[in-house]
Amino acid sequence: FPSHDRHHDRKKLITIHIKTAFFIHQYIKTLSVSNEINILMNKYIDSVTHLCKSTDQILDLFNDFPDSTYLTFAYQTTYCSYICHYILQNMGWHADMSKDKLLLACMIQDIALGNDDVIKIRSLNDPNLKKLTEEEQEQFRTHPSQAALLSNYFSGFTEVDFIVAEHHEHPNGDGFPKGLNSTSLTTISCIMILAANFSARLAGVERKSSIYVEIFNQMKRIYDSGNFKAPLKAFGKALRVKV
Repeated sequence: FPSHDRHHDRKKLITIHIKTAFFIHQYIKTLSVSNEINILMNKYIDSVTHLCKSTDQILDLFNDFPDSTYLTFAYQTTYCSYICHYILQNMGWHADMSKDKLLLACMIQDIALGNDDVIKIRSLNDPNLKKLTEEEQEQFRTHPSQAALLSNYFSGFTEVDFIVAEHHEHPNGDGFPKGLNSTSLTTISCIMILAANFSARLAGVERKSSIYVEIFNQMKRIYDSGNFKAPLKAFGKALRVKV
């Protein structure tokens, strides 16, 4: 393909991934996890894999996202999916099972939340959390455990629940729900946490190459310890940034 065709196809696929994530979220919230949703989830994984494998640089994908400073759950899912794929690739983890688990975790991490605005809240100490209603605050506190339960309704995926349950843990142990730290978290959970945190920081910012590198550099100082070290290095490699 000439490069402009590749660029056009890439943009089209990114939009399809965002729309698919939106559809899956709405369907599960309204109905439940059906056989069709299982099939669609697997098609989503195959398509994300194909796109990431055929695109050398993750920044090319980031730069081809539709313009928007508003981060929806569907955008967040798609960013997280790409990040997880490139981290795994740069760590040399080529097993489909790890990738499938992570991409399902990306899809359902915030399924129990009703408001896109809460994506930017990353901890229970965040002042923005206090601005929500009591019900919304409780929803935020319990959403990792709720989503973890839901993961068991997908067939062909195992041990996704703990990855989802841990996506708001922090390296220093001040995350939730369990307060695990960088040595007690598994590497696969650390990959998910990096992806979830990176994408949450995109909420409300004008997205461009320099901002992606800037966000990564802010995170580098926080996450360069324990089982976060290898995934962080792999993510830096994907972004062409030294760790």
